[in-house]
Amino acid sequence: MYILKVSRAEAEKLWLQLGDIPIDADECITEEFVGFQPGTPRKDIWHWFEDTFDLSVAEDLMCLGQGLPYDPFEDKDLIKNIGTALSRLARKDDDEFDREPDIIEDDAVWYLRFGDLTEGSEDTVCVDFRIMDSVHWDGTGDPEYSDEPRGFNVGWDACLIGGATLAGCVPYNYTKDVWTRDKTELWDRMEGTLSYLKAWVAEKGWED
Repeated sequence: MYILKVSRAEAEKLWLQLGDIPIDADECITEEFVGFQPGTPRKDIWHWFEDTFDLSVAEDLMCLGQGLPYDPFEDKDLIKNIGTALSRLARKDDDEFDREPDIIEDDAVWYLRFGDLTEGSEDTVCVDFRIMDSVHWDGTGDPEYSDEPRGFNVGWDACLIGGATLAGCVPYNYTKDVWTRDKTELWDRMEGTLSYLKAWVAEKGWED
């Protein structure tokens, strides 16, 4: 039992260190980490944690199964990963982009611009990527008075500055599964929506 406790403490220490290792748009580390070379998929390292320390990344390292509700707005790794991925996608001349999100009506929102960035142009494409809170979206604005269990989702939409919607992605939109409090599920949704956004930008020829 003593060895198990030492191993778990070491796992937690390494997990925090992994959070400081940057990743690329393909979710691979860009710096060496305990023998894993740059280019290693992050999920391969997650599996290593589970095999080496005999634990569950989701339940033991992502604070699931401990009776604590998951709040993505307090998840610094999630915020950092989204900001980093979007910074690689943002145009270099988009001086309005910020890795840190704005908090708008209880959502965390990142803004990107593509197309014609000339001031006043109606051909500017505005993309907002957001972490969404069900309390805001069901119109109550307060968890205490919400009719549904509180949950979260991630997604993005793109529109011309004039208002015409071009594209968007919100996992499980208009279904009973649109909101989740499962950290692993939300991270999977984040990775999927970022991948779709990257592919859409590439399809439009807007990659720098």
